Amino acid sequence: APAVAILSQDFFHYMPTNRTIAEMTPAERIINANALGSALSVTMLVPWALCAVFFTLMHWTYPADRRRSLATPLRRAQALKT
Repeated sequence: APAVAILSQDFFHYMPTNRTIAEMTPAERIINANALGSALSVTMLVPWALCAVFFTLMHWTYPADRRRSLATPLRRAQALKT
């Protein structure tokens, strides 16, 4: 929640006020709603994009990692036999 507040005020021009929503002008309400929506979108999309990148990397490395992990017990068994 602090990230949304910081982004909305510092980057998306949210205008803090002590007035109720009914007392605000329609322009102020639209600006604040857009600012909050944009900040919330950024705080959701950036982490999801990072997750997508890392999961893609894991899918590329998984076959080699699996082969290596399956070969390890075979190497140990062969070493014990010699």
